Amino acid sequence: MKTYLVHISIYPLGSNEAQRALTAIGAVWIKPTWIRCQNYHGAVLLEASVEASLPINYTERLLTERLSIAVWQQLGRYAKVVIEISSDSTCEQRSHELAEPDYLKLMRIH
Repeated sequence: MKTYLVHISIYPLGSNEAQRALTAIGAVWIKPTWIRCQNYHGAVLLEASVEASLPINYTERLLTERLSIAVWQQLGRYAKVVIEISSDSTCEQRSHELAEPDYLKLMRIH
């Protein structure tokens, strides 16, 4: 099975929201193996990475959507979620992000 290096960035977060975001990520997919929280312009920036296979029948876009929805539902609001993915076989990194209009649309559905 093909593995990917997945880096997740979530911003802005309050001081108690980083753990909630990590819980949401773990519930949908897998717990990250590398985690860093840092203060950035008055809010918390959460960065997390893991090397793993995508869930069966998931595309990169679907993984981005599911992780973003889980984080938004856990937080009860929009936060910027950026998913950067690269595969073992290439050095190419692809970045995926859903904007606030996507949040408004998806939260009506879910």
